[in-house]
Parts: sequence; structure tokens; C-alpha cells
Amino acid sequence: MKKTFCRFLAMLCLVQPVVAGEAPDRLARIATSKQLRVCIWPDYYGISFRNPKTQELAGVDIDNARELARELGVEVQFIDSSFARLVADVTADRCDIAMFAIGITPARAEKLSFSPPHLTSDIYAIATRTNRRITSWDDIDSPGTIVAVRSEERRVGKECSLPC
Repeated sequence: MKKTFCRFLAMLCLVQPVVAGEAPDRLARIATSKQLRVCIWPDYYGISFRNPKTQELAGVDIDNARELARELGVEVQFIDSSFARLVADVTADRCDIAMFAIGITPARAEKLSFSPPHLTSDIYAIATRTNRRITSWDDIDSPGTIVAVRSEERRVGKECSLPC
């Protein structure tokens, strides 16, 4: 139980409001209600993703949330959120924690506590070597530059059309 409690407190710090003394009260509420409310952004394939055909949730953060709830002996309830609503959803007590590969920004860090990351990833931009206009990130973030995002689809058999 001590291991579970310590793991929960570490996860709770992932995205909890910065209010002294709130963690034990939140844990007591979870224990009493037998429910762990987890904010997710279900459009992040591989992290927290809702399959549009089946409406099933999958991904590393979904698995982690289910495991945490199992260790606490409670049910997990997933609450749809977004990066834009994250701070408001957590501080308004819509969820106990949030799990959807949340980047630590100064604005979020003012309102939320974060655990050490369990996953890191990079963002890449690609331009041709002969492109004279775009040679750095600053060239991309400038007026008149249009950015197109493309996701490749991998098809397995005839049914799969999920972005990979």
C-alpha cells in the first residue's frame, strides 16, 4: 500500500493544482468515491487515443491511468480535456490528474505541479536542402509562412486506417 500511495502522489503531482495541502484531501476524495478522474486529450495516437470506429481508448497514458486506478482499488473515469482547457479543468476539480503527454510550460507551471516526465519526444520540421527561404525554426515562425501537417497512414489488412 505504501508503494501505491507513493506512486499515486507522484502521479498526482503530474498535474495537480498548486495548493498547499490538497494532495491528501484529493486522495481521501478518491478513496471515498472509489473513482479516479483522469483528464485526457483522446486525439493523441499512441499516447491517449479514442478509436473513431470503436470509441475504445488506448495508449500509454490510458494504460498508466488504468494501472494506477487498479493499484488504488478504484475505478477510472476518463474526462475529455484539451491542452487549452488543461489548467481550468484541473483547477476547477473536473479531474484529479491529467495524463496526455502534457508539456511543461511556464504558464502551466504557475498553476500546476508536474511529476518528472515518463516520456519525451521531439518535433521535427523538414524542408528541402535547396530551400533558401526556410533554414531555421525562426524562418518557419514568421508572417506569410504556411505550415502543412501530414500524417502517414499505415494500413494493416483492409480495416485499419489509423494514423501511425
